Amino acid sequence: MTLPDTLKIELKPRVSLEMVLIPEGRFRIGTRGYSDDEQPLCEVVLSDFYLGVFPVTQSQFAVWRPKHRNGFSGVGRSRHPAETISWFDAVSYCEWLNSTCLSELPSGYRFCLPSECQWEYACRLSVDQSGQRQILETDYYTGDGVAALDAAGWHAGNSESKTHPVGQKAGTSLGLYDLHGNVWEWCRDAWCDDPYFRYDWGEKNPEVRAADVGFSELDAHRVVRGGSWLNPSRDCRAAYRRDRYPDIRSGVQGFRVCACSGPRANQHR
Repeated sequence: MTLPDTLKIELKPRVSLEMVLIPEGRFRIGTRGYSDDEQPLCEVVLSDFYLGVFPVTQSQFAVWRPKHRNGFSGVGRSRHPAETISWFDAVSYCEWLNSTCLSELPSGYRFCLPSECQWEYACRLSVDQSGQRQILETDYYTGDGVAALDAAGWHAGNSESKTHPVGQKAGTSLGLYDLHGNVWEWCRDAWCDDPYFRYDWGEKNPEVRAADVGFSELDAHRVVRGGSWLNPSRDCRAAYRRDRYPDIRSGVQGFRVCACSGPRANQHR
């Protein structure tokens, strides 16, 4: 099956969800020289999947939950990322997409949150005009240092303590935006502080489930990635991981929609 490079999911008139194909490949997740939970580097293999071009915006989220209250709300904020969203909210939004828009996906694909391996792979993957692929080893997809982060995202040093409309900063070569800063993005994975010791070298589509770390589906902390408008540059790196209780809502938390095939697409937990 030949997969389209992009998808445009119509949520309602003039409100759509854009997604881009992240081609299958392998990379070494993690980094050296920072936190223990980012080590050791471990090679993993990812199947094709789609990822939202932007974090879900307020207008996109309002199609499903029109009375949702964002921390940064009001006229002119429809393209700001939706926030004050729990992990359960994000999962329910994906399930709503599956109930209403599944026919717009390739056969066998379903909407879900990305695994943290999918998230980091998408952030690090660079493809040039000839189709040559490279896995970036820099802190941000724009390079290293605060100037590179300024080019890619909104963080504590440039956000003026608020979210900003998506797509205003530089994107990846595949056309993804706001992976660094603006809002934290929920992942499917249950949190553990040693995930890369748990993966087998070369494992395909790994993720950590609640049962793997001895918690129920309702109680397991979940992984967030990417940093936010409130966080310093260190927290917005491609490899940085943080855990949050799944029921907590705050103005720094949003999410990005993924679509993939196989058993992992049918089970968030």
